[in-house]
Amino acid sequence: MGISDNRTSDSERIKILVVDDSRLLRLMMSDLLSANGYEVQTASNPFEAMDMVFYTFLPDLILMDIELGDEMDGIEAAKKILQKKDIPIIFLTAKTSPEIINRIKETTAYGYLEKKVSNEAIISAIEMALKLYRANSLASMFKYIFENAPNELLITDLQINKFITANNKARENLGYSEEEIKNLSPRDIAPEIIKSPIRELIQKLSDKKETSVTFKTYHLRKDKTTYPVQVELNMLDYLGKKLCVANVQDLTYQKVFEKKLAEKDYIIKLLTVFAFDAIVVINDEGKVVFWNPAAERIFGYSEKEIINQDVHRILAYNYEKAETLFKDYLDNFRKTGDLSFLENPIELTAKNKNGEKVFIELTLSPLKLNEKWHAVGIARDITERKKSQTEIENMWRIYYELAENAPVGILRCDNNGNIIYINNKVLEILGSPSEEVTKKINLLTFPHLVGYGFSAKLKECLKNNKTIIYEVFYKSIWGKEFWARVHIKPHIESGKVAGALIILDDITERKILEEKIKRQAIRLRRLSYTDDLTGAFNRRYLLKKLQEEIERVKRYGGSFSIILLDIDNFKRINDLYGHNIGDLTLKYVVKTIKERIRKADTLARWGGEEFIIFLPSTPVDKASILAETLRENISRITLPCPEKVTASFGVASYMEGDTIDSLIKRADDLMYRAKEKGKNCVLCQQDVDDLKYK
Repeated sequence: MGISDNRTSDSERIKILVVDDSRLLRLMMSDLLSANGYEVQTASNPFEAMDMVFYTFLPDLILMDIELGDEMDGIEAAKKILQKKDIPIIFLTAKTSPEIINRIKETTAYGYLEKKVSNEAIISAIEMALKLYRANSLASMFKYIFENAPNELLITDLQINKFITANNKARENLGYSEEEIKNLSPRDIAPEIIKSPIRELIQKLSDKKETSVTFKTYHLRKDKTTYPVQVELNMLDYLGKKLCVANVQDLTYQKVFEKKLAEKDYIIKLLTVFAFDAIVVINDEGKVVFWNPAAERIFGYSEKEIINQDVHRILAYNYEKAETLFKDYLDNFRKTGDLSFLENPIELTAKNKNGEKVFIELTLSPLKLNEKWHAVGIARDITERKKSQTEIENMWRIYYELAENAPVGILRCDNNGNIIYINNKVLEILGSPSEEVTKKINLLTFPHLVGYGFSAKLKECLKNNKTIIYEVFYKSIWGKEFWARVHIKPHIESGKVAGALIILDDITERKILEEKIKRQAIRLRRLSYTDDLTGAFNRRYLLKKLQEEIERVKRYGGSFSIILLDIDNFKRINDLYGHNIGDLTLKYVVKTIKERIRKADTLARWGGEEFIIFLPSTPVDKASILAETLRENISRITLPCPEKVTASFGVASYMEGDTIDSLIKRADDLMYRAKEKGKNCVLCQQDVDDLKYK
């Protein structure tokens, strides 16, 4: 059975375009489709088909042969059509190779049919494609409506307590991307929902005691700013999931009724019972002639109780003042409808039926009805907003006191570098005489700050929305010197950089302590490789240097020498004149040697009164000359006692196969032979024939 059974007229018939280069197949397909109630046109090539699609026939569905010739096949033609028109396309093909199937998948086609398929299969495929197309179109329409709804719409999966999706208005207001929204729960954007009575309302909805609940709260944006909202929640089951749909109205801005609309349109808007704000119409005698449900909710009076009553006597918190003010302008208003004596909007204090204060924001507009002027008042209950403002002001005072008494300096500047706020700690840190003097400084152009690099860092912060933290030693223009840790953070207002917040922490004491610790560490490190008495390097350091030099020589070649010297008769100096003179002797010897050797050379105390001098890249003959010079210089040392200072020297050079021990042993043997020769002399390994070198 075809779909023609559901058609009542030719104008409702579905149009199908058959594109095939086979005349016989076009005729057969046309007869089949016409018999099933479709309006059919045919085309023999892609160009004829595109002309019909774009200009003459405008089909609801296309049956497109893939093999249409060499110039352009059906898949290419379909792509060109789909670039301009959203039309369901079913391909006809005699070949179903993987290559053909993959090419079909690249388009948004609605499948393919083999040409040998039955008539029933063709009709079935067409009906399924049309149904799928209608479903897709309907889904696209619903998605469009959802995305472009004027209110925020958010859908929550209650099983995981996460948002499934949110429309464009919600993402725009909250500042989150579509992917970010999916990682949030309702509590992330509406923290107050965990508090009573909102929580109780939501529980009623969850327990199915209510089908829909409405409440006011605030939403928390990504940048941590908030805005007031009214939320309507509805529960629904969808495909086995429990979902919660939130319809959110942004209460930040409310449209004010236009002052001069046509009478009919204006009255229709005024008479709506769903208005959130109170709408009151007052005649030229000051009597109430219209009172909407919102007015009843805000002020507590029913329409029956308030109509034809004096609005000032009933609602004004200070009746005498309001009555006098109104009477002064009543005559003029009756004649001209002039309400310019009042600013719009104006905040007033009214009273409800119970005599309680109600803060309202009132907008008044003149309206001429039956040749008489009426005043139309739109009153918004701002009692909660007033309370919030008071709380904000109190909180601001607390924050101000915290800032004023903070242990760190706090500044705030605008985008031009002008100081907006500065606390007392900043004045103390800088040594400034007063806040007024300090605020005259521009943080971006003041030469002193430019010279210290602060202005450049502030400019980078403002330009790139970048937080910068650094430490600096600073001397202020008032002579105060200190170390500071500076924290520069962009100040954001309405999503834009509006200046910077600067934290100034005096870390002078910490820096002094760090420097003291650093000096102690250096001293300890020096003690680890030097002799505490003489200042010469110690044995451990010398062995490390010798090992490094041996490895270098083994790898790259070359040689080096060492001089081992021992102070003659040192024990006798100690015994006769005491250890103080002995220590002085060691110091004089070290001082004498250091004055003569190079910076590259290493002098180490080997033990007791023995010293070794390491001479890199120095042959033995030159080392011997140096040793002789040192011997002479040492012999000229004058002590505060009659004893003469001399030393015996052994000079050895590195030879292939040497170790540290063999090298030092050879120098030590030479030194002892110098002792045997009568002391105060130098022996070099070249001067001794019978010395074993290895």
